[in-house]
Amino acid sequence: MKCRLCGFLISPKVTQVEKPKSASCYDDCNYQCPNLNCRVGYSNATLERDRKAIFQDYLLNVPAEPFGLRSDLPYVLDNALNVRNRANKKLKIAFSRSEDALTWVTFYYLNQRKEVLQALDGSSNDQYRLLLWGTELPKGDEAIRKEIVSILENELGENPRSLSEPDVIVVSDASVYVVEVKYGSPNDVNKTNPESHWDRYTKNREHLFSVPLNEVREKGFYELTRNWVFGNLLASKLGRSLSLINLAPNNCRSSSDSFLSTINVAEHDYRFLSWSDFVAGFQKPLDGWYESYMTAAFNNGSVEG
Repeated sequence: MKCRLCGFLISPKVTQVEKPKSASCYDDCNYQCPNLNCRVGYSNATLERDRKAIFQDYLLNVPAEPFGLRSDLPYVLDNALNVRNRANKKLKIAFSRSEDALTWVTFYYLNQRKEVLQALDGSSNDQYRLLLWGTELPKGDEAIRKEIVSILENELGENPRSLSEPDVIVVSDASVYVVEVKYGSPNDVNKTNPESHWDRYTKNREHLFSVPLNEVREKGFYELTRNWVFGNLLASKLGRSLSLINLAPNNCRSSSDSFLSTINVAEHDYRFLSWSDFVAGFQKPLDGWYESYMTAAFNNGSVEG
């Protein structure tokens, strides 16, 4: 196959196998570009069009600009709330279709422009605190992180080394925004989780839902349910309103609406926000490098923003 970045011809390391090995990192790739400037491999799918690019260094999967986009990422990942998943998170960000890479690039870019609240709710307020996977950017006094950890460990009983880490948390003077990001994957539906796992987040919290708890479990939106409960607890502790936002491609809208039908939004807000509507809320003009990045991410025929 030809490298999609430079056009060099790639000869496979192994030419015949009974079954392709699933590639979980660059080293697993049977197709590695010989151009040392690329440092990219391609997953081992039988059909060339199905092979995903995987970079040798996860930092190569984010643009080189603006300054700090690559240099600040290791700090955030090294301090992500889920300690056990830190190494795996770096491996996954090396994939060209990485949800975390897209999240990082977009919110870092917005933060540089002081437009995070503008994009989320149209606010012109540029005073807020931004946390990605539980790590504040730029590094702050960790007061909010301590509140988050206290809720996860003490109120929700999570393992200190395997804490939930909402993709994005934004705290303004009046509101807490928790953003669940989706890119190539659908909203998680997991009906096989034990009842005890669901009870951790739903037991004695019937007031947060509009249907009986068994119906919440039957819907199976474990990730969104967990974020809804966590967000309510954090907003209450900080004395702010909550907005839980499902930022996702348009094909996730129906599942998002299905989740919405299970929760009580009398006091707090839940919204689906498509990627196209989200980016439309950015101040114009966009920087050329970011426009090119998003065009490559969504206009390749496989994801409709």
